Amino acid sequence: MNIAGSVNLHGGYMQNTTLARCIYTFDKYLTKVETNIGIVFFAFMIVIVLIGIFMRFVLRMPNVYGEEISMHLLFGSTVVGISLGVRSKSHLGVGLLVDAISGITGKVVKIIMSFVVMGMYCALCFISFKLASQSMQFDSFTAALRAPYYIIYYTMSFLFAICLLQSIFLFINDYLLEKPILEIEGGGTLS
Repeated sequence: MNIAGSVNLHGGYMQNTTLARCIYTFDKYLTKVETNIGIVFFAFMIVIVLIGIFMRFVLRMPNVYGEEISMHLLFGSTVVGISLGVRSKSHLGVGLLVDAISGITGKVVKIIMSFVVMGMYCALCFISFKLASQSMQFDSFTAALRAPYYIIYYTMSFLFAICLLQSIFLFINDYLLEKPILEIEGGGTLS
């Protein structure tokens, strides 16, 4: 199906095609970018850890920067993974409990859970932004690299903002569109 030009999507159901196209495009590209960033971060982390092992046990030299770099790369890949978990609907919900509730009660519980999740990502985004502002004010730096902490915290804030956007688009897709475009068209699904 051509999403860009179709007005009558999905077997006769009418819906806002501009909104559906926007959600589909956002999901498709963001999922690909996040997946690639996560892979690159994780691969670099593995390489740096292996270099650290080689330096420590073969060359008998400490790798002063390796531990800190690998820690930041692990953190970055984890936060990107959180956003991918949001996309696959596998985070911040007790799936077994929520899925066991059926009917209108189940739908209400799922909507409430969606708002709780969006609220949590909003809070995490705000807190990390506040940490970034405070670390700029106090000129705090990492121990080994002497990198400013505000870069790490602004990155956290940005990544949590992406999680929030992903949650908002999934909410629109699941509850406001007549037919959820991401399940029908696939979007950037991880399968």
